[in-house]
Amino acid sequence: MRILGWRPPQRPWWVKEIMQYPRPVRVQLVLLLILTLSSCTSTVIQIGSSLTPSSDHAIMCEQK
Repeated sequence: MRILGWRPPQRPWWVKEIMQYPRPVRVQLVLLLILTLSSCTSTVIQIGSSLTPSSDHAIMCEQK
């Protein structure tokens, strides 16, 4: 519908694609996405904390 040449904003193609799935499937996809992001974030934090030496380890290295 156009009013004086103005068109309302359209949804992106990927939103239209997702909206074709039934609601329970969309909920499961969102939960899977949240779980994936959480797992990746946790892994990155664990790897980052293992690479940076803790203060105890740094003190022990200085004493040697």
